[in-house]
Amino acid sequence: MSGVGISFGNSCTYVSVCRDGRSETVANSAGERSTATVVAHQEGELLTGTPAAQMTVRQPANTVHSLKSLLACKLESVDIASQACKLEQHGEEIIVNFNNVTRKGVSALVKCVFENLKETADSALGEDKHDTVISIPLTSSPEFKNTVKKCAISAGFNVLDLVPEAVAALLSVDSADMPVDGHTVVVRIGGSSMDVTVIKVLTGMYSVVDHTEEKIGGSLFDRSIGKFLCEDFNRKNRCKVEENPRSYSKVLKARRVLNTILAP
Repeated sequence: MSGVGISFGNSCTYVSVCRDGRSETVANSAGERSTATVVAHQEGELLTGTPAAQMTVRQPANTVHSLKSLLACKLESVDIASQACKLEQHGEEIIVNFNNVTRKGVSALVKCVFENLKETADSALGEDKHDTVISIPLTSSPEFKNTVKKCAISAGFNVLDLVPEAVAALLSVDSADMPVDGHTVVVRIGGSSMDVTVIKVLTGMYSVVDHTEEKIGGSLFDRSIGKFLCEDFNRKNRCKVEENPRSYSKVLKARRVLNTILAP
């Protein structure tokens, strides 16, 4: 029996497949195991993943990132300055205005991301129907949970459950390495945030004891690498690479390659 697990992140999203008792994180059509949680609009088409991430530099007004933080929330609670595209409040949902050409609700864009993941899962398993579990933040609101589930179902996944990220991490541990009864600390370091969760383990049952979150993550490391590469290039070539969108996009591509090399 096969199944699918999805880690829905604010910066990147991952899809894993489970078959014959073993699970692995699978690569998408671009050969990458992580899919950027970014959507871009280009000539009437919505792009996701790497093609969308590349447009954040070339056409920032036509891209939206950090979709998870925009889902099931009010515009007043969002860091608008971090987005180059226009954001508008329409009823209970945030609408993304792509350069005054196309308007799309955040839930519709999240569905696009899940459709990308569905294609990856289909390719890996050779079938198109998957029982799916999605990991989400521990502090997710009921509205957020319902919206994520609806988006995934609309994309074609058969969603069985939504699991807190810390618990999902413990469940992914090999049975031989499962924590003994007592307290276990799970640390999650994401692209835009990190959190620490204390979980009580008792005869295979998990209960959350405490949880804290800080707005610090891998994106700070990314920016530091990007800054170093730009300064090194500028010093050697006596120019400002940041002023040329095409050149700057190449620097960011080099940064992503370096991240892949440094990743364990």
